[in-house]
Amino acid sequence: MASSSAREAALAARATARPDPAGDGRSGAVDATVLLVDGRPLVRECLAKALQAEWPSARIATAGWDGLDDGAAGHRVDVCLVSPDGSGGGAAEPAGLLARVRAAFPGAALVVLSD
Repeated sequence: MASSSAREAALAARATARPDPAGDGRSGAVDATVLLVDGRPLVRECLAKALQAEWPSARIATAGWDGLDDGAAGHRVDVCLVSPDGSGGGAAEPAGLLARVRAAFPGAALVVLSD
């Protein structure tokens, strides 16, 4: 979906609060960097497009479970949206997968999806 340099740029971006000049009900909306982690490319792409449509100011980055260790750690991420069901490991232990995310992005809010 996104090139690795685009993903790194998105991950490195800082979150900032902004007012609601349009008066569209999004007062206090926050620009944030969201990392979607799922082993299924189609699920990642669909979630990323839906999030971007509903939250245009967010910076969306995606990674598979195998790409979590490929340089994503260390970048600022505000929210990690993860799907252990999409780990590709079948019966992979969800607690172990979530521990990997927490270790890579200790300051990020963690949102867990389940199929």
